[in-house]
Amino acid sequence: PPYKILDKNLQGEHCGSTAMRNLLESKKLSKLKYYICGHLHEARGQEERDGVKYYNVSSLDRTYQNINPITVINYEN
Repeated sequence: PPYKILDKNLQGEHCGSTAMRNLLESKKLSKLKYYICGHLHEARGQEERDGVKYYNVSSLDRTYQNINPITVINYEN
């Protein structure tokens, strides 16, 4: 995930990609509506920022146990 967006580990530290965050802030992806990732298992969830819906859809926990339900995203055009 991008830095500071659904990227906190169990210690509460942000560990997402600063390069991706910089790309998103550069507005080169101005038509982006959805951003979907599945890493950082403990940061699973969703949020919306500036009209972009961000999803961390990891179904595994930190020990790779399949504990979370599959995420279904209804696409809105």
